[in-house]
Order: sequence, then structure tokens, then C-alpha cells
Amino acid sequence: HKSNGSNGSASNGHSHALPNFDEDGLIIPRKLINPCVDSHERKSVHKEMLWNQKVGKNVLNSKNELEKELAKRKDNQKKRELEAEKLSRRSSLERRLEEQQLKIRQHEGNGDSQPSPSASSSSPDKQPLESEFLKIYSKVKCATNTDNNNDNNNCVLKTSATPSTPPMTASKT
Repeated sequence: HKSNGSNGSASNGHSHALPNFDEDGLIIPRKLINPCVDSHERKSVHKEMLWNQKVGKNVLNSKNELEKELAKRKDNQKKRELEAEKLSRRSSLERRLEEQQLKIRQHEGNGDSQPSPSASSSSPDKQPLESEFLKIYSKVKCATNTDNNNDNNNCVLKTSATPSTPPMTASKT
């Protein structure tokens, strides 16, 4: 049962056959198989890297600064073209919603530049909600009043001058 490590199948160190024994009857350790090191792809890539290093070819940074900048500009141009195409393919509903959103933002921007006296008493978070409520309420009130009176010029939002009472009503003047 003793062998001096002269087993023919274990000479390459990669055998799955019977283990080799030394003089004392102990199993001789052998190197484990690493499938990554033994793979054909790894060997060919390693061989190519050694060849490129020997020749002096820089594989990783093969582009110079000008080529990198041109590629960057080309990518930016493609992004702009895709964005323009995306905008052109929008439906009429999407365009209409975007226009309405822009108008609302502009109107809110103009409304913020003229602070009302009641704004000092209310918190800044409640101010846009109250103003939105007042706008809608006045439109509804005017719509119901114009149906009865047929007079569009009488619909004016009445605001109170005292900060203790918030302006919540719309009436004819």
C-alpha cells in the first residue's frame, strides 16, 4: 500500500486517481486544480497581454485626448437628438399639459412678488393652498353669478385688509 510518489497518473499533479503516499504512509499533498488558470480563454488573453507589453502597445488607453473629446461630443449630440425626437413625438395632450403647467408656474411666480396683508398672519405652507382655494372659489362663484346675471365684469375677488380674518369669500363689487 506504500508508493514512493511514482504513480504514473499523478505525475502532472492533477490526477483524481489514488492518492500518493510517502515513506511514512502519509498522503502527499498535491496542488488543487484552478479552473480559471487552466482555462483556454485566460491563457490566450494572458499571452496577448504579454505580447502587447513586449511590443509596447498600450491597450487600456488607446484613445488620445482629441478622440476622447470627439466621442464625448458625439454622445452629447446623440442625447440631444433623442431628446428632440422625444419632444416631437409627444401627443397634443402632453404638449397642452406642459403649456398649462408653464402658465401655472408663471402665474405663481408673479403672485409671489406681491405679498398680501393676510400672508403675514398665515404660515408660508398654507398661503399657496389658500390662494389656490380662493382662485377656484372665485371662478365657481363667478360662473354661478354670470349664469344668473350675465355680467362678467362684476366678478372680483374681495380680500380683507385685516390679517385676523382670512379672505374666504368672493363677492360682487
